[in-house]
Amino acid sequence: MKFIKLKKYYMELIVFIAFIILLILVDNKFAISSHIKNIGKHKKQNTQEIIKQENIYECSTKEHINSIVEKTYSKSTIFSYKDYKKEFIKTNQQNIKSYFCIPGKTLIIPEYSSVKIKNQPLDKNEPVYAIYIRWDLATIDNIIHIVDKIKNTNINALVIDAKDIVGILTYKSNDPIVQQYQKHPTIIKDFNKLIYYLHQNQIYVIIRLALFQDMNLIQYRKDLAIYNENTLSKTIEYKGRPIWLDPGKEEVQDYNLRIFKELLSFGVDEIQFDYVRYPAEGDLSGVIYHNVKTPEDKTKHLEEFLFKAWFLKYPTKTKLSLDVFGITGWQINKDIHATGQNIPKISKYIDIISPMLYPSHFERGFEGIDNPADYPEYIYKKGMNYFKEIIPEYVKIRPWIQAFKWRVTNYNEEYILRQIKTIEENHGYGWIMWNARNNYDIAINAIKRISKKQIAINQ
Repeated sequence: MKFIKLKKYYMELIVFIAFIILLILVDNKFAISSHIKNIGKHKKQNTQEIIKQENIYECSTKEHINSIVEKTYSKSTIFSYKDYKKEFIKTNQQNIKSYFCIPGKTLIIPEYSSVKIKNQPLDKNEPVYAIYIRWDLATIDNIIHIVDKIKNTNINALVIDAKDIVGILTYKSNDPIVQQYQKHPTIIKDFNKLIYYLHQNQIYVIIRLALFQDMNLIQYRKDLAIYNENTLSKTIEYKGRPIWLDPGKEEVQDYNLRIFKELLSFGVDEIQFDYVRYPAEGDLSGVIYHNVKTPEDKTKHLEEFLFKAWFLKYPTKTKLSLDVFGITGWQINKDIHATGQNIPKISKYIDIISPMLYPSHFERGFEGIDNPADYPEYIYKKGMNYFKEIIPEYVKIRPWIQAFKWRVTNYNEEYILRQIKTIEENHGYGWIMWNARNNYDIAINAIKRISKKQIAINQ
């Protein structure tokens, strides 16, 4: 019996060895031998990584201090980029000459930390009150200043651009496809660090991603633009520049989904899609859309994209929100046919809908009102209730607030408070303020009045 067992053991061993040899022979498919060959190489790489993690930077060639500061900023616990640069120069002044490092010298990283930041969504289940930060103002130092400014107010969230209609990413992408089309300096020097700072201050992070308007991508890939036979560029233009991507093209969707997937990996609280629509402005008589035979096809393309996004974000705790025209709450056929924003259909894949119910954006004479901009109560009450009727029960409504004076006869703190009151009385789950110039002085002063009242009530 022992001999039989031993024989069986050796047979199994021979089969196992034969299997390994077979895998090596079909190396192109399984890549086993290359993995074995690389074991020594990986050990070397690990040693190099350990060296890189130390609190020094070797100046091998004459390199500008700005380049070194940008490379090493992530390894320091100093949040302010300006403060870090100042401290780096001060610490290494003997090894720096005319803003260049002296070759052969070792530079010290001030307040070094070997801990890699890994963020998780705050997972807030309460109303969010936010202000929007424009893409070119999204530097870490400016955001630190804004956080300080909104302290002791109800504002507990920021909407920060990852990509606006200009198409420039505010952070450095690691996706090779996205990198091909992003050749500009990085605005947010360390995205993980920024989110960590905001979470430490209990600020809910909403990252805005403008989808189908993208001047930057069209600059490299004109073939992805909506075709327009009435212009010289054969695209839809904005101020003479091509701007509209075709939502029905798979590459357009894929490009935006790559960015979306990367943003999910940063542990942000919410990703907000804007420009999830087809164009509705200007002369569109010469426009030909990809794979659109009927207006319903536009909605199908938007649904297809949103389903893919929902599928990617489903395993995470990050929420997904959607900006839509305020007028789409009325679900007028001409608006649905133009934009594809059929709200009952596209809202199925999201957690929050953010209608842009800016009173100034409703045309004069709308529903018999001479100047709708002066009647925020009417617009918000009607719009909020319309949206409530047509979206799934699980979707929250968090509208945009008009924090700018265009068309408003008397824009002041009271105007802001009138919008907020109407939103809160009509199914509102928080709000977001928009000011294109990011001038929120009047809005923040109005919010401070609310905060003071609440403090008095609590006392």
